[in-house]
Amino acid sequence: MEEEFDHPSKALLLEYLEMGIYRTTHMESQAGYINESMPYADAAQSYLQCLLENKRKEAFEIIEALLEAGVTIRDIYRYIFQPTQYEIGRLWQCHRISVGQEHFCTAATQSFISRLYSRWLIHTGQDKKLVATCVGSEQHEIGLRMLTDVFEMEGWDTHYLGANVPNGSVIEAIERHQGDVVAISVTMTYHLHLAKELIHLIRHHPATAHVKIMVGGYPFNIDQELWKTIGADGYAPGADEAVAVAEQLLSQPATCNYLDMVRD
Repeated sequence: MEEEFDHPSKALLLEYLEMGIYRTTHMESQAGYINESMPYADAAQSYLQCLLENKRKEAFEIIEALLEAGVTIRDIYRYIFQPTQYEIGRLWQCHRISVGQEHFCTAATQSFISRLYSRWLIHTGQDKKLVATCVGSEQHEIGLRMLTDVFEMEGWDTHYLGANVPNGSVIEAIERHQGDVVAISVTMTYHLHLAKELIHLIRHHPATAHVKIMVGGYPFNIDQELWKTIGADGYAPGADEAVAVAEQLLSQPATCNYLDMVRD
């Protein structure tokens, strides 16, 4: 690029390339997402190891043992599933596991989540409604799925759209379900412009202009002010924080467009 590319933006492009090279070459030294200071760290580490060794049965036995010991399903989401998925992503990024292993681990956790539904799924008639969607062709749905489940555990009426949903269908779903809050998930940074486009459409449609919009995902965890740039009302780094943030958003006057979702 330095030798062959002549363009006014060359310096900026080179800066981004340098940042990318630095990040990919330093992923190996990045601290893992499972550490001894977190609750149920040993169980999380054992669960991860079972998945990496393709031991689905043994992995679910760890979850069942935690439930029998009185651990709540919400804590299993927070301290087992969520950090394990983050760690699997880190291991893939630093080339310590293959794409196939990453897909196997994620699919296994998704299946376990489905098996747990009958143990907590409730119908409270809550008036607060959440619509949750990924942008564009994003296939990294599990984080948003867990977020939606946690909202459901808190009594929200949730509508999970998942991935590959056209913008028009998202607008239609918000209107049909009378959503109060929309959660938009972005995992890949090159999909940020799609999130910005969707937010713009929601803001400018008469039936959805009032809805509060929160975003989450890897790019927003790296830059915790990024949500402001794309026009969201706020951001939350995880499912538990997202519930508190959504409640705060709904308590704001309709004229308030932005709320910092990150609380110390």
